[in-house]
Amino acid sequence: MPRHAIPLALATLGSSEAQVRQWLAERSLSNVELVVGCRTDMASQYRQAHVTLAPFTDITRSKPVPNSLIESLACGRPVVTSELVGLANLIRTAQAGRVCAVTGEALADELRRLRAEWARYSGNARVLAEEQFGIDRFLAAYERVYADVLAGTTS
Repeated sequence: MPRHAIPLALATLGSSEAQVRQWLAERSLSNVELVVGCRTDMASQYRQAHVTLAPFTDITRSKPVPNSLIESLACGRPVVTSELVGLANLIRTAQAGRVCAVTGEALADELRRLRAEWARYSGNARVLAEEQFGIDRFLAAYERVYADVLAGTTS
């Protein structure tokens, strides 16, 4: 990896690795290392990054609430995403990252804004993950489901 390389983790549905490698080569982005494959310790992977990008362009090829973004937030890593991601409004409202159009210029602008206040966005990312996706909320939601089911079957 070049001395000041930017690791770029590729998380996709389908096979786009060849196309991404081609784009990197066409743009002579030799300081970008494409990281593809399974990782047994994703928390460690996210902690090595400063931000997670999700510039999805096709809603039919992405999950509304991608696990990768929840994991990133849980590791205190803010997200830069497109409006097509189901978490976009939540990320914007919690100031746990930035939401932008899917253009190189928009991504660069939002990364600059995020960099200027990275510590704040990072802290907000972790808080958002704990509040919306933490174990306490998860268990409480299941308790409500079971309570509703039991209430309906005992009447």
